[in-house]
Amino acid sequence: MLPDLTDIQKRRLRLGLKQAELAKYSAVSQSLIAKIESGKIDPGYSKIRSVLETLEVLENRTSHKVEDIMSKSIIHVAPATSVSHTVELLRKHGISQLPVITSTNQIVGSITEDGLLHRFSQEPGRDWKATAVEAVMGQPFPTVKIGIPTSAITPLLHTDSAVIVVDKGKYVGIVTKADLLKTIK
Repeated sequence: MLPDLTDIQKRRLRLGLKQAELAKYSAVSQSLIAKIESGKIDPGYSKIRSVLETLEVLENRTSHKVEDIMSKSIIHVAPATSVSHTVELLRKHGISQLPVITSTNQIVGSITEDGLLHRFSQEPGRDWKATAVEAVMGQPFPTVKIGIPTSAITPLLHTDSAVIVVDKGKYVGIVTKADLLKTIK
């Protein structure tokens, strides 16, 4: 038997989640959660499936927590950092992605190997070495609160290569697809 959509709000509140948090963990919009809970929409299968699976995972809480698998050292670059220095950091640390963080500690973008290769292929003759990463960066990685189960970030890692972990407003770690795959036994 399928769960009743009217139970979503009760389950969310029992978990102490805001609509925006459930939306983020489920990879749907907050407005969709609000419309589902108010009965104003008949959501598509994939959307409701994502929400229900997220609720189930959060209720079970049997998996690892993000802090169990996150890298506490967040290797990052500033927007003005050169592409050549950024590529060297990726190579030196054996990583495929990193956040772009300003001097005021705001995440403004991300750099990924795939993103760089895509950008380079758009202008193959250009010398990218001295270009600032702000000219080639992608969207910022999503952020999640410390304490959530790793299974709740799986939907986010379908579309992003990493997730930044936040505790009391501070960036405390990063979880990548590779980190998540290490939990598979």
